[in-house]
Amino acid sequence: MRQIHAAVQLYAHDHRNFLPPKFEVKKKTLTAKELSEGKRLNTLEDGIQLILKPYVGQKLFACPADFGDLTDPTPVVQQIGTSYEVRGAEYKIEKDPAKQAERDRKNRLSLRDTRDIASDLFKPWDSEDPKKVQEKIDKGERGPVRWHKKYFNKVMGDGRVISIDSKAADKESKGETSDD
Repeated sequence: MRQIHAAVQLYAHDHRNFLPPKFEVKKKTLTAKELSEGKRLNTLEDGIQLILKPYVGQKLFACPADFGDLTDPTPVVQQIGTSYEVRGAEYKIEKDPAKQAERDRKNRLSLRDTRDIASDLFKPWDSEDPKKVQEKIDKGERGPVRWHKKYFNKVMGDGRVISIDSKAADKESKGETSDD
C-alpha cells in the first residue's frame, strides 16, 4: 500500500499535483451513460496499474489475499490487472468556472491530504449480507468476498497505511460519523 501511495505521489508530482485518473474496478461493465460521463473501466489493457507502472512496476498491484470475487474465483488482478481500488481523479469539464475550480481542487493531492487514496477491493463486511451481494452482482458489479478475515487496509493521502476492522472505523477514518 505504501508503494501505491508512492506511485500516486510521483504521478501527482509529474502532473501538477493532479491525481491519476479514476478507473472503475468493482464494476464488470459500464453503462452508456457512465461512458458518456467519461468513466473508465479498469482492464488488463487500460487501468491504474498501467498508469502507475512507470513509477513502481506492476507486481505490487496483486494483493496476496486476492481470491477473486463471488462470480469468478480467478484472482481479480488476473482479470483486470489490480487487486486494489485507487481513488483517482474524475476528469470532467464543468461549464461553471467555480464548479471547475472545486473539481480541480478535489482532483489534486496535497501533503496534508487525509482522504483515502487506495484500499483493498473488498471490505470484510461487504460480503456478510448475501442479498446485498446479489444486488451488486445484478447491477454488474463484482460480488464481494472476504479476502481478509477481520480487516481491510487503506493508504491515506498523507501516506499513513491503516487497517480498518468495522464500518464505524471506516467512517471515522473518512471523518464521517457512524450510526453503527
